[in-house]
Amino acid sequence: MSVFSSSRHEEDHRSQTAPQSTPQTVVAEGVRVEGDFKGQGDIVIDGEVKGNISTDGMLSVGQNANIEADMNAERAVISGKVFGNVTVRSHLEIKATASVRGDVTSGTVTIESGASLRGMVSIGAQDGAEKTDVTSGVSEAGSGDGHETGE
Repeated sequence: MSVFSSSRHEEDHRSQTAPQSTPQTVVAEGVRVEGDFKGQGDIVIDGEVKGNISTDGMLSVGQNANIEADMNAERAVISGKVFGNVTVRSHLEIKATASVRGDVTSGTVTIESGASLRGMVSIGAQDGAEKTDVTSGVSEAGSGDGHETGE
């Protein structure tokens, strides 16, 4: 009996000291989802999604992901291919392996060298934020530095 109570005490202690993680939904590589995809926790996409994606948490788009959807999230990291508008309330990170074709709206944005982005970009407060038409990427024609900004 003491072993059971000791084990239970340890579980209670761990649950009090361990940080609470948000629920996570994973669309694995090789999986295809069509339609509206809505979650409240973190979402990781390594497969294909066609439709709309929305979460109150973190949205992670893996390097092998292929998305044809408008995306809406609190925070996001994009490493794969996205064809659609991206709206992020807090911070958006676009990795070097990413290709984004669509309008981007976010509080803050980090774009790694080598990433490809084509669309309107709005950074800052959602209301009254300045928009810039951006074409960026090493595979795109341009000045050779991989970054172009035009109005």
